[in-house]
Amino acid sequence: MKLLQITAALAACTAVGGCSIFGGRATNGQGAELLDTSPGIDVSRLDDATGEADFQSAFQYVRGQEATTTMPNSGSADYLGGFGADVTGDIAGFMTGAVNMTVESFNTGVVSGTVDEIALYNADGSQNRTFAGEVFLNGTVTGTGLAANGTDNIRDNSTGLESDATLRFNGDFRNLKSEGRASAMTGTTTGSGTGGFDFALDNGKFYAIEQ
Repeated sequence: MKLLQITAALAACTAVGGCSIFGGRATNGQGAELLDTSPGIDVSRLDDATGEADFQSAFQYVRGQEATTTMPNSGSADYLGGFGADVTGDIAGFMTGAVNMTVESFNTGVVSGTVDEIALYNADGSQNRTFAGEVFLNGTVTGTGLAANGTDNIRDNSTGLESDATLRFNGDFRNLKSEGRASAMTGTTTGSGTGGFDFALDNGKFYAIEQ
């Protein structure tokens, strides 16, 4: 994470209060409330040495919330969160990344998004390496579920090698306490990469919180 991004976001939080940092961006409202009231969760650390533990804590918290049974039938919503998965191949460890998703219309079910700030961790929790680039997502909302996927190039910052990474997200919506219906989403992440380095994801999960 870039120092200038962190500094600017921290300054914004100090000025307005009641916010948290993720991916170099300040989150307010539902996202901040979730992070502030859930022990052990600090998604600003998804790209440092405690990233795996923080991802797992956040995922478990969101997954434990009430499942959405009645969806909004109009409007749009932005969601911010992360994914985590075991990875094998030319790289190995636990991979995390920042997930941004937008339901452009609950009426039509159109979804777009990005995944970036991807990092890899060793078995002892130390960071192995980071990756540049982002994967653009497209998908749909059907009923109370969501499916989105995309393929784009990412670069290993330690070697300079590049891979065409495919990521797929399948999940459902959750109602965070006091925040209303469809205020979060969670589910599974699958994917792989081919090119300068090959990899495959296993046991992948994701969560995202409405902003």
